[in-house]
Amino acid sequence: MCLDASDNMTYMTRNNSLTDLNVLNYRSLEVHGLSFELMVDRKPIGEIVGTSDTAVPYWLFKTGVALRPLSQLNSGDTGKRVVAVCPCGTYGCSCISCNVVQSWDRNIVFREFTTDLRSSLLPFNLLIFSFSLDNYNSVVKSIFDDIRVFEAI
Repeated sequence: MCLDASDNMTYMTRNNSLTDLNVLNYRSLEVHGLSFELMVDRKPIGEIVGTSDTAVPYWLFKTGVALRPLSQLNSGDTGKRVVAVCPCGTYGCSCISCNVVQSWDRNIVFREFTTDLRSSLLPFNLLIFSFSLDNYNSVVKSIFDDIRVFEAI
């Protein structure tokens, strides 16, 4: 069953095929030095899941806790990545994570979301977002480019 929200976002349940790809993007924020708010179809992931979790500090990307380049996704790990954190900047306080995997058709899929029990969208773990490989690679590359510029200052 595909649930299309009024803002044209595609939410999929675990048993459905995905015909329309979502669009992954982000915005840089000067919070905790430098942070990145990941968005799906121009809507922050924390807002979609129904929590106050928001931008991911840059060091979580550098340490591999957040999104990774595709070459590192296939390294045999579980694929679980932090995609939003508590506004305090500490993912141990509260965060949203999901499995990030490459599907049979080479798209990148965010699925099996987990967060704390404050989420107003239950069952949020049934959300599945699928992005083109080019879209995912472009966003990750841009984030790491922004980190390099930030660290060079």
